[in-house]
Amino acid sequence: MNTESDLFAVLESDQEPLAARLRPKTLDEVVGQQHLLGPGKPLRHAIESGNVHSFVLWGPPGVGKTTVARLVSSYSQALFLQLSAVFSGVREIRAAIEAGILMFNVESPAELDRINAVARELGRRAPVALRINPDVDPKTHPYISTGLKTAKFGIPIERALEDYLRARDMEGIEIVGADCHIGSQLTSSDPFVEAVGRMTRLIDRLDEAGIPIRFLDMGGGLGIVYADEKPPSHTEYA
Repeated sequence: MNTESDLFAVLESDQEPLAARLRPKTLDEVVGQQHLLGPGKPLRHAIESGNVHSFVLWGPPGVGKTTVARLVSSYSQALFLQLSAVFSGVREIRAAIEAGILMFNVESPAELDRINAVARELGRRAPVALRINPDVDPKTHPYISTGLKTAKFGIPIERALEDYLRARDMEGIEIVGADCHIGSQLTSSDPFVEAVGRMTRLIDRLDEAGIPIRFLDMGGGLGIVYADEKPPSHTEYA
């Protein structure tokens, strides 16, 4: 085998692993996850209606996260790019830029520098949104809380303007958005409303600095009822 060949080209060849060949090709072939993918259930309805929103698939290995992601791509006829936050490097960033990715959600200044370097090498400008940590308590389990200052996720909101100004001056970067995710299993909409308020105020400051924002990507997972939780409805969340 040519060790320099493209991973996905290998997987599409006759050497494709048995597990990949057996991967479900339709929603009806998926075993399990019926609370999400069964007839009339939320995710299935979103996929079949073509109204797929931004979401995170979370769970232990082997439960079908990648399979569901591929099915979403297939049903919506959207481009599927598989990137690993741990293993992705220059090749994957280059592929995403060349494929016309909508935007990179950038977690750190170091990641921004890497994307800028690849884009400059290609003679292109990579569209980015900086992921901002708004320092908002989502009032959920600390293991799935991502919006507090103590969390490792995102750029602290107090230094966001500084990093946006630095990104603005990068030759290979085009600023298109701002991104924020405060955590999962939210049982109240109040933390989300607070986070939206902080992000919109940041966007106003960016606009004053000559950095218009086209996309605001807000994240926070609605809670699931395990006992007596009372999460907000989809309507209230929207």
